[in-house]
Amino acid sequence: MKMPTLTRLGLMAALLVALAGCTAAISKPLRDQADETIGVRAVRENPPPYVGDTLIWGGDIIEITPFAGGTRVKVLQKPLDYRLEPRSVDVSEGRFLSVYEGFLDPEIFSPGRRVTVAGELTGIESLPLGETQYAYPVLKVREIHLWPPRPDPAVDDYYRWYPYHYPFRPWGYHPYWW
Repeated sequence: MKMPTLTRLGLMAALLVALAGCTAAISKPLRDQADETIGVRAVRENPPPYVGDTLIWGGDIIEITPFAGGTRVKVLQKPLDYRLEPRSVDVSEGRFLSVYEGFLDPEIFSPGRRVTVAGELTGIESLPLGETQYAYPVLKVREIHLWPPRPDPAVDDYYRWYPYHYPFRPWGYHPYWW
């Protein structure tokens, strides 16, 4: 039995959308070049052996500063999951800078958003942090991925516990009537 053309096109489109959702944040050739075992802490403690290496780090944006010819993004490192997405945990190896050759809009790449950065380690830059100097490892960005904003926890909890939103509830208004 032959499937109608429109149905085949719909199935192919659904398959492409499903496969697109499985892609990683950073391209495969760059992931193959990167050494995922090198962390921010190791680079801060002893930078010279790692200068020139391709690294993939991610975390929460702390500050973004456009300058002539580029943008500097200050990031609080977070561990990455299997998709290279920064995890929402209170664990970090420190902070790092990523320098992008081009303009990244501070309204889009805003503080609190999550990014994954793949780039070449160019060295350490010392900047003030409070009343001290902090040694930031600097990545020259080859690829950067901005993750969607996190959902509001209050809204997320509501939909987790009350999957049918008001006014439609098949069992009535009271949320505990099952």
